[in-house]
Amino acid sequence: MRRGFAITGILGILDQAAMMNLIDLPDTVQNLRNTSFWASDALFQKLLDRHL
Repeated sequence: MRRGFAITGILGILDQAAMMNLIDLPDTVQNLRNTSFWASDALFQKLLDRHL
């Protein structure tokens, strides 16, 4: 935490949005995979598994 702000990456933001039912996580992850964004398959799967 720096200056009162927590540091969160893109996957953390998507995780929070999915918890708030703001996004369809599987569709959003697939869309993200179709871009130049890179994360390991295991990391994407761990995120998806949290919301089963």
